Amino acid sequence: MNIANIQEKLLECYSKDLCYSKVKDKWSEENKSLGMCAITSLIINDYFDGDICKIYVDGNSHYFNLIENKIIDLTSNQYDFKIDYKNYQIVSREEILTPDTMVRYKTLKKRLIKALLKQVDEDYLCKNLVKIKFSSLDINDSFFDSLKMDYKEFISWYEKKKQEEVYCYKEENKILGLLVLKIEEPELEDYRDIKPPMKKNRKLKISTFKVDVKGKKVSERFMKIIFCYALIYNVDEIYFTVYDNDEKKINLIKYFEKFGFKYYGKKNKELVYIKIM
Repeated sequence: MNIANIQEKLLECYSKDLCYSKVKDKWSEENKSLGMCAITSLIINDYFDGDICKIYVDGNSHYFNLIENKIIDLTSNQYDFKIDYKNYQIVSREEILTPDTMVRYKTLKKRLIKALLKQVDEDYLCKNLVKIKFSSLDINDSFFDSLKMDYKEFISWYEKKKQEEVYCYKEENKILGLLVLKIEEPELEDYRDIKPPMKKNRKLKISTFKVDVKGKKVSERFMKIIFCYALIYNVDEIYFTVYDNDEKKINLIKYFEKFGFKYYGKKNKELVYIKIM
Protein backbone atom coordinates (compact mmCIF):
# COMPACT_ATOMS: atom_id res chain seq x y z
CA MET A 1 0.00 0.00 0.00
CA ASN A 2 1.43 3.35 -1.04
CA ILE A 3 0.31 6.96 -1.34
CA ALA A 4 -0.63 6.58 -5.01
CA ASN A 5 -2.91 3.65 -4.16
CA ILE A 6 -4.52 5.63 -1.32
CA GLN A 7 -5.05 8.62 -3.60
CA GLU A 8 -6.77 6.47 -6.22
CA LYS A 9 -9.16 5.01 -3.67
CA LEU A 10 -9.82 8.38 -2.01
CA LEU A 11 -10.98 9.81 -5.33
CA GLU A 12 -13.52 6.98 -5.51
CA CYS A 13 -14.75 7.86 -2.01
CA TYR A 14 -15.09 11.65 -2.30
CA SER A 15 -18.64 13.00 -2.52
CA LYS A 16 -20.41 16.30 -1.97
CA ASP A 17 -21.52 15.43 1.57
CA LEU A 18 -17.84 15.26 2.61
CA CYS A 19 -16.96 18.68 1.19
CA TYR A 20 -16.01 21.59 3.49
CA SER A 21 -19.19 23.61 4.02
CA LYS A 22 -17.82 26.96 2.79
CA VAL A 23 -17.14 25.58 -0.72
CA LYS A 24 -19.75 22.81 -0.91
CA ASP A 25 -21.87 24.72 -3.43
CA LYS A 26 -18.90 24.66 -5.84
CA TRP A 27 -18.18 20.93 -5.53
CA SER A 28 -18.68 18.79 -8.63
CA GLU A 29 -17.76 15.38 -10.03
CA GLU A 30 -15.22 17.20 -12.22
CA ASN A 31 -13.50 18.66 -9.13
CA LYS A 32 -13.93 15.91 -6.53
CA SER A 33 -10.96 17.06 -4.41
CA LEU A 34 -12.55 20.42 -3.62
CA GLY A 35 -13.03 20.91 0.12
CA MET A 36 -11.37 17.58 0.98
CA CYS A 37 -7.94 18.80 2.10
CA ALA A 38 -8.38 18.55 5.89
CA ILE A 39 -9.87 15.06 5.99
CA THR A 40 -7.44 13.83 3.34
CA SER A 41 -4.40 15.12 5.23
CA LEU A 42 -5.65 13.39 8.39
CA ILE A 43 -5.91 10.06 6.59
CA ILE A 44 -2.47 10.36 5.00
CA ASN A 45 -1.12 11.18 8.46
CA ASP A 46 -2.81 8.03 9.81
CA TYR A 47 -0.99 5.81 7.35
CA PHE A 48 2.32 7.56 6.73
CA ASP A 49 2.93 9.76 9.80
CA GLY A 50 4.90 12.96 9.16
CA ASP A 51 3.34 16.39 9.76
CA ILE A 52 0.10 18.06 8.75
CA CYS A 53 0.64 21.57 7.40
CA LYS A 54 -1.61 24.56 6.80
CA ILE A 55 -1.44 27.47 4.39
CA TYR A 56 -4.01 29.94 3.07
CA VAL A 57 -5.16 29.68 -0.52
CA ASP A 58 -7.74 32.11 -1.88
CA GLY A 59 -8.47 33.17 1.70
CA ASN A 60 -9.30 29.65 2.88
CA SER A 61 -7.24 27.23 4.95
CA HIS A 62 -5.59 24.50 2.89
CA TYR A 63 -4.04 21.41 4.47
CA PHE A 64 -1.40 19.06 3.15
CA ASN A 65 1.23 16.62 4.45
CA LEU A 66 4.95 16.90 4.99
CA ILE A 67 6.63 13.48 5.03
CA GLU A 68 10.41 13.23 5.34
CA ASN A 69 10.66 16.88 4.23
CA LYS A 70 8.64 16.16 1.09
CA ILE A 71 5.36 17.96 0.40
CA ILE A 72 2.48 15.54 -0.23
CA ASP A 73 -0.65 17.39 -1.31
CA LEU A 74 -3.28 15.02 -2.68
CA THR A 75 -5.91 17.74 -3.11
CA SER A 76 -3.83 20.41 -4.86
CA ASN A 77 -5.62 19.56 -8.11
CA GLN A 78 -8.74 21.33 -6.82
CA TYR A 79 -7.00 24.56 -7.86
CA ASP A 80 -6.28 25.63 -11.43
CA PHE A 81 -2.98 27.25 -10.42
CA LYS A 82 0.25 26.22 -8.71
CA ILE A 83 0.24 26.61 -4.92
CA ASP A 84 3.01 28.56 -3.20
CA TYR A 85 3.95 26.49 -0.14
CA LYS A 86 6.49 28.95 1.34
CA ASN A 87 4.55 30.21 4.34
CA TYR A 88 3.07 27.01 5.72
CA GLN A 89 2.77 26.16 9.39
CA ILE A 90 2.70 22.74 11.05
CA VAL A 91 -0.56 22.08 12.89
CA SER A 92 -1.79 19.38 15.25
CA ARG A 93 -4.56 16.91 14.50
CA GLU A 94 -6.53 18.36 17.41
CA GLU A 95 -6.52 21.79 15.77
CA ILE A 96 -8.06 20.37 12.59
CA LEU A 97 -10.57 18.03 14.17
CA THR A 98 -13.55 20.27 14.75
CA PRO A 99 -16.84 18.38 15.31
CA ASP A 100 -17.77 18.79 11.62
CA THR A 101 -14.34 17.69 10.38
CA MET A 102 -14.39 14.68 12.73
CA VAL A 103 -17.66 13.45 11.21
CA ARG A 104 -16.39 13.93 7.64
CA TYR A 105 -13.03 12.32 8.46
CA LYS A 106 -14.61 9.23 10.05
CA THR A 107 -17.00 8.84 7.12
CA LEU A 108 -14.19 9.10 4.58
CA LYS A 109 -11.99 6.68 6.55
CA LYS A 110 -14.80 4.13 6.67
CA ARG A 111 -15.37 4.42 2.92
CA LEU A 112 -11.65 4.18 2.20
CA ILE A 113 -11.26 1.01 4.28
CA LYS A 114 -14.19 -0.54 2.44
CA ALA A 115 -12.66 0.36 -0.94
CA LEU A 116 -9.24 -0.98 0.04
CA LEU A 117 -10.73 -4.25 1.34
CA LYS A 118 -12.64 -4.63 -1.92
CA GLN A 119 -9.32 -4.34 -3.75
CA VAL A 120 -7.81 -7.04 -1.51
CA ASP A 121 -10.65 -9.38 -2.43
CA GLU A 122 -10.22 -8.62 -6.13
CA ASP A 123 -6.51 -9.37 -5.84
CA TYR A 124 -6.62 -12.62 -3.85
CA LEU A 125 -9.99 -14.30 -4.17
CA CYS A 126 -10.50 -16.91 -6.88
CA LYS A 127 -12.92 -19.66 -7.86
CA ASN A 128 -12.10 -21.79 -4.82
CA LEU A 129 -11.18 -19.06 -2.32
CA VAL A 130 -14.22 -17.01 -1.40
CA LYS A 131 -15.36 -14.51 1.21
CA ILE A 132 -18.66 -15.60 2.72
CA LYS A 133 -20.74 -15.39 5.87
CA PHE A 134 -19.55 -17.82 8.50
CA SER A 135 -23.14 -19.06 8.88
CA SER A 136 -23.13 -20.37 5.29
CA LEU A 137 -20.58 -23.04 6.25
CA ASP A 138 -21.69 -26.38 7.65
CA ILE A 139 -20.39 -26.38 11.21
CA ASN A 140 -20.80 -30.16 11.27
CA ASP A 141 -18.27 -30.59 8.46
CA SER A 142 -15.30 -32.75 9.51
CA PHE A 143 -13.03 -29.75 8.83
CA PHE A 144 -14.17 -28.29 12.16
CA ASP A 145 -13.56 -31.45 14.23
CA SER A 146 -10.04 -30.50 15.33
CA LEU A 147 -11.17 -26.99 16.26
CA LYS A 148 -14.01 -28.38 18.38
CA MET A 149 -11.57 -30.78 20.04
CA ASP A 150 -9.10 -28.02 20.96
CA TYR A 151 -11.67 -25.42 21.96
CA LYS A 152 -14.62 -26.50 24.11
CA GLU A 153 -16.18 -23.06 23.58
CA PHE A 154 -15.94 -23.30 19.77
CA ILE A 155 -19.70 -23.64 19.16
CA SER A 156 -20.57 -20.66 21.38
CA TRP A 157 -17.79 -18.66 19.69
CA TYR A 158 -19.19 -19.61 16.28
CA GLU A 159 -22.67 -18.47 17.33
CA LYS A 160 -21.25 -15.02 18.10
CA LYS A 161 -19.32 -14.90 14.82
CA LYS A 162 -21.68 -16.57 12.38
CA GLN A 163 -22.99 -13.33 10.82
CA GLU A 164 -19.44 -12.13 10.09
CA GLU A 165 -17.56 -12.69 6.83
CA VAL A 166 -14.70 -15.18 6.67
CA TYR A 167 -12.31 -16.42 4.00
CA CYS A 168 -12.92 -20.01 2.97
CA TYR A 169 -11.15 -22.32 0.52
CA LYS A 170 -13.20 -25.16 -0.98
CA GLU A 171 -12.70 -27.88 -3.56
CA GLU A 172 -15.71 -29.83 -4.82
CA ASN A 173 -17.73 -28.28 -2.00
CA LYS A 174 -15.33 -29.63 0.63
CA ILE A 175 -13.92 -27.11 3.13
CA LEU A 176 -10.13 -27.16 3.01
CA GLY A 177 -9.17 -23.76 4.40
CA LEU A 178 -10.53 -21.11 6.75
CA LEU A 179 -9.27 -17.67 7.77
CA VAL A 180 -11.09 -15.63 10.41
CA LEU A 181 -9.79 -12.17 11.34
CA LYS A 182 -10.75 -9.67 14.02
CA ILE A 183 -9.77 -6.03 14.51
CA GLU A 184 -9.36 -5.31 18.22
CA GLU A 185 -9.62 -1.77 19.56
CA PRO A 186 -7.74 -1.15 22.84
CA GLU A 187 -10.69 0.29 24.74
CA LEU A 188 -12.85 -2.77 23.99
CA GLU A 189 -10.51 -5.65 24.81
CA ASP A 190 -9.35 -7.35 27.99
CA TYR A 191 -6.00 -9.14 27.78
CA ARG A 192 -5.63 -10.03 31.43
CA ASP A 193 -5.63 -13.75 30.65
CA ILE A 194 -2.46 -13.31 28.54
CA LYS A 195 0.87 -13.36 30.37
CA PRO A 196 2.83 -11.14 30.28
CA PRO A 197 0.14 -8.43 29.84
CA MET A 198 -0.24 -7.20 26.27
CA LYS A 199 -0.08 -3.55 25.29
CA LYS A 200 -3.35 -1.70 24.92
CA ASN A 201 -3.19 -0.82 21.25
CA ARG A 202 -4.98 -1.66 18.02
CA LYS A 203 -4.42 -5.27 17.04
CA LEU A 204 -5.35 -7.69 14.31
CA LYS A 205 -6.17 -11.08 15.80
CA ILE A 206 -5.93 -14.14 13.60
CA SER A 207 -8.81 -16.01 15.18
CA THR A 208 -8.62 -19.01 12.84
CA PHE A 209 -5.97 -20.03 10.32
CA LYS A 210 -6.48 -23.61 9.16
CA VAL A 211 -5.44 -25.11 5.83
CA ASP A 212 -5.92 -28.79 4.97
CA VAL A 213 -4.53 -28.77 1.44
CA LYS A 214 -0.98 -28.57 0.04
CA GLY A 215 0.42 -27.28 -3.21
CA LYS A 216 -2.34 -24.71 -3.84
CA LYS A 217 -0.66 -21.74 -2.12
CA VAL A 218 -3.72 -21.22 0.09
CA SER A 219 -1.57 -20.40 3.13
CA GLU A 220 0.33 -17.83 1.09
CA ARG A 221 -2.90 -16.15 -0.02
CA PHE A 222 -4.18 -16.15 3.55
CA MET A 223 -0.95 -14.57 4.75
CA LYS A 224 -1.12 -11.84 2.09
CA ILE A 225 -4.70 -11.07 3.12
CA ILE A 226 -3.61 -10.86 6.77
CA PHE A 227 -0.90 -8.31 6.06
CA CYS A 228 -3.22 -6.29 3.81
CA TYR A 229 -5.75 -6.09 6.65
CA ALA A 230 -3.02 -5.04 9.07
CA LEU A 231 -1.97 -2.18 6.78
CA ILE A 232 -5.49 -1.08 5.87
CA TYR A 233 -6.63 -0.96 9.50
CA ASN A 234 -3.30 0.54 10.55
CA VAL A 235 -2.81 -1.89 13.44
CA ASP A 236 0.13 -1.88 15.81
CA GLU A 237 0.39 -5.65 16.17
CA ILE A 238 -0.85 -8.91 14.66
CA TYR A 239 -1.22 -11.90 16.96
CA PHE A 240 -2.59 -15.40 17.24
CA THR A 241 -2.87 -18.06 19.92
CA VAL A 242 -2.11 -21.72 19.29
CA TYR A 243 -1.63 -25.02 21.07
CA ASP A 244 1.59 -26.89 20.37
CA ASN A 245 0.12 -30.32 21.02
CA ASP A 246 0.73 -31.91 17.60
CA GLU A 247 3.11 -31.76 14.66
CA LYS A 248 0.70 -29.86 12.42
CA LYS A 249 0.42 -26.99 14.88
CA ILE A 250 4.18 -26.92 15.43
CA ASN A 251 4.66 -26.66 11.65
CA LEU A 252 2.09 -23.84 11.58
CA ILE A 253 4.11 -21.96 14.22
CA LYS A 254 7.27 -22.42 12.13
CA TYR A 255 5.42 -21.12 9.08
CA PHE A 256 4.36 -17.95 10.90
CA GLU A 257 7.88 -17.46 12.24
CA LYS A 258 9.07 -17.14 8.63
CA PHE A 259 6.94 -13.99 8.43
CA GLY A 260 8.39 -12.41 11.55
CA PHE A 261 6.01 -13.66 14.23
CA LYS A 262 7.70 -14.24 17.57
CA TYR A 263 6.75 -16.02 20.75
CA TYR A 264 5.27 -13.55 23.25
CA GLY A 265 3.80 -15.51 26.15
CA LYS A 266 0.83 -17.66 27.09
CA LYS A 267 -2.93 -17.48 27.24
CA ASN A 268 -3.68 -20.24 29.72
CA LYS A 269 -2.21 -23.30 27.94
CA GLU A 270 -2.03 -21.68 24.49
CA LEU A 271 1.08 -20.02 23.12
CA VAL A 272 0.81 -16.42 21.97
CA TYR A 273 2.72 -15.22 18.91
CA ILE A 274 2.98 -11.57 17.87
CA LYS A 275 4.30 -9.54 14.97
CA ILE A 276 4.87 -5.85 15.63
CA MET A 277 4.03 -3.69 12.61
